[in-house]
Amino acid sequence: MTMKRFFITMMVAAVAVVAQAQEENVWEKPENKAVVVVTEEEDVESVSKRHTGALKVSAGPAWITSKMYVSENNYERNEPGFECAVNYEYIGRKGWGLSVDINYNRTGYDYAYAKSVFHLIHFGPGVVYATTEGHWRLSAELGAGVTYCEEHVSGSNVNVWSGNNQAGFGVNARLGAEYMISEKFGIGIDLNSEQMYLHNKVGLNLKKNEFYGIAHSAILLGARFYY
Repeated sequence: MTMKRFFITMMVAAVAVVAQAQEENVWEKPENKAVVVVTEEEDVESVSKRHTGALKVSAGPAWITSKMYVSENNYERNEPGFECAVNYEYIGRKGWGLSVDINYNRTGYDYAYAKSVFHLIHFGPGVVYATTEGHWRLSAELGAGVTYCEEHVSGSNVNVWSGNNQAGFGVNARLGAEYMISEKFGIGIDLNSEQMYLHNKVGLNLKKNEFYGIAHSAILLGARFYY
């Protein structure tokens, strides 16, 4: 082998070694590691979007926000109460879905000589839109259904009296935010508001912007189970 051929062979080998080293170092660059991290985040998001069903169990403080009439007096105080709810949602691929809601509200009013406690129940379907970003899930719902109002009055002049017990029609709206701790479990908060329309059995004269019934709102915290 001549000296010239030996030199050319060594140059080709050196170029091959340098090219191989550069190819191996590409995968050690930070920007390529970031690509892997982004891919993992996309995998988390795709996993969360596969959920089609969610069961929600929540409870929290509630308030009756409508004006309450007693004889010739009216009470506009937002009396505190308690509300609990069980909701089931089925969400389609584009984010739209259906829900079934069961709500129970207990709120008391203190009058001059008596105390009135309302037990409010709502059962009905709703239309839901939900969106998922990573571990966060946001939802909004508008629903309607049957309602039931039961009133218990007690005081110095009465022992226990039940009145104004009747079924009616209700419209509810709900906004929710959830954090998915795992693929099957999460925690969330809901802002719930409802108007219950009841029959005006006592013949109360109402203004044009009033309705006979009860409006109430609640802040609900609870667990989420995904399917």
